[in-house]
Amino acid sequence: MKRLLALLLVAGAATALYLWPSLVAREVLSDLARGDEEAVAAAVDFAALRANLKARLTPSEAEAPAGLVGEIVRGLAKTVGGGLVDTLVTPSGLVAFVELKGEATKRALADPKVRWIDPAHAEATAGEGDDALTLVFERRGLDWKVVDLRFDVSSGPASQSRAVP
Repeated sequence: MKRLLALLLVAGAATALYLWPSLVAREVLSDLARGDEEAVAAAVDFAALRANLKARLTPSEAEAPAGLVGEIVRGLAKTVGGGLVDTLVTPSGLVAFVELKGEATKRALADPKVRWIDPAHAEATAGEGDDALTLVFERRGLDWKVVDLRFDVSSGPASQSRAVP
């Protein structure tokens, strides 16, 4: 009887640990859809999110032109892109972004697809194709925080053409 109880306890703990990111992802996406800025602020590591978004906005050595022009391009990308990220990546900015992505994305937030990346990271994708919004979560002790955001910048109600992500 003790062995069965121990086995059930271990199985229950393993199941809870496996499902934890999925539950957190659904809660965060629900908060975004409802526009609950306070809950979004508690669930997001804004320093890590800003750093990840800035890294994607800054052209690498291979992408920027060589020489003085390349230095200017990289400098502008860091200054302008970094300033925009600092200004827009806030709880209210994330809620507004979800609003701009459109109704299809907002409906998709209710049923995200969650997958493990590694033992400390999981990602939740809401929507498909151009309307997809992916949040990357990182485990912090027993808690999970949003540390990255991936989306197709060409999508949304105002876009005319659709880029392949």
